[in-house]
Amino acid sequence: MYHYALEYYDTDELFIYGRSIGSGVASALAARVEAKELLLETPFYSLPDVVKEKYPFVLLIFRLDFHFPIHEHLETLDMPVHIFHGTKDKVVPYESAEKL
Repeated sequence: MYHYALEYYDTDELFIYGRSIGSGVASALAARVEAKELLLETPFYSLPDVVKEKYPFVLLIFRLDFHFPIHEHLETLDMPVHIFHGTKDKVVPYESAEKL
């Protein structure tokens, strides 16, 4: 989608947006490409942190092969980042976003 958008817009007109688990994908993309800004809604510090806190049984059943370390991606960015997160989210704890 990013490459498709480049056919119509300059990088300084593109916003990368991710919500919840999509914030992991969005931050990974933002770490690799140029854009005007990264917008993250209900992001998590890292996926294993959320799974351990909310769904620990998942780690007993499944192996997590993807981690989406948003915190690592944000350290490499050269663009503004806006994070917004509600305090009543039932999946991603507000504290996880606060760490970012």
